[in-house]
Amino acid sequence: MLITIALASQEGGPASQQLAESLHRSLLSNDTARRNARPQLLRRPPAPGQLGGVTDLIQLLLTDGFSAASLGIAIAQWRLTKSPTISVTVEHNGATVTVEGSDADAVEEAIRRLVSE
Repeated sequence: MLITIALASQEGGPASQQLAESLHRSLLSNDTARRNARPQLLRRPPAPGQLGGVTDLIQLLLTDGFSAASLGIAIAQWRLTKSPTISVTVEHNGATVTVEGSDADAVEEAIRRLVSE
């Protein structure tokens, strides 16, 4: 199962590039995620005609050893070390869900909903 994660800060928080790099490092430091989710940091340039810089994304190929629930927990734990105003957008099979605000448990629930569709 292939999942892509994009991060954005709200109102003066760290830049999305820094957030993506931080979450990527966090996932790499998690032995289970490193082995079973294969986190990769990707850089996506803006689409032709759009303004903006390169967007950093995290792409994961989830295996049976790392479920969507495990990913949700890993992201929720990472969010606890960062500002709760981080917006987390998760994409799977063309469907996306974005979680904002301070409820870290909402990330786990959003990922479960997304992959069950």
